[in-house]
Amino acid sequence: MRNTEEFKNNPKRLLEKYNLLNKNSLIVHGNILTEKELDILASKDLFVIHNPDSNMNNTLQIKNISETLAKNITLTIGTDGMTSNMLKSYKNAFLLNRYINQNPDTGWGEANQVLVNAFKMKTQYGFDLGLNEGEEADLIVFDYIPATAFNDNTFLGHFLFGLTESRVKHFFKGDKTLLDNYELVKSTDKDFFKKTRKASDELFERFKNL
Repeated sequence: MRNTEEFKNNPKRLLEKYNLLNKNSLIVHGNILTEKELDILASKDLFVIHNPDSNMNNTLQIKNISETLAKNITLTIGTDGMTSNMLKSYKNAFLLNRYINQNPDTGWGEANQVLVNAFKMKTQYGFDLGLNEGEEADLIVFDYIPATAFNDNTFLGHFLFGLTESRVKHFFKGDKTLLDNYELVKSTDKDFFKKTRKASDELFERFKNL
């Protein structure tokens, strides 16, 4: 039987003990954190990735974004593979945070900070955002037509309640058109889905044999 001394520390403290909480580390989920653990994360230049859709699907505790950001922890949103719709995940995170705090007036500052943190993460990982001269930009065009003024002051409202419910009509990556009028310009591997189904079947067979 293993010595119980090994289990005195929970995973977060073990990561800290062995110096595994480094610059640019990704703490994915991190739903159940004590005040001390939040303070540890706040002292590191790392990112906490909140995955609201996956958490709901697995009936996990939902992170209080307001409290996490108040600790000056760099938090942003992910999907954990539950969905490929990042925009919807942002909206769900926003709505869940309002519900958790039981305050319909909260969330705007947090939603803005989460977006800023997403840009910060991409920049620190070396991705061009297309915001500075010389950077290659990706450009998407939504089929969203705002019924009210769309400007700096109203952007978040349009983003959360409009853009997240619309479709991408065009997608340009650098000087290449990848999506035109909802249609992929470059066809995907014709055998792609055949390969994924084969891999899926093999995975479930492995589970049967456990």
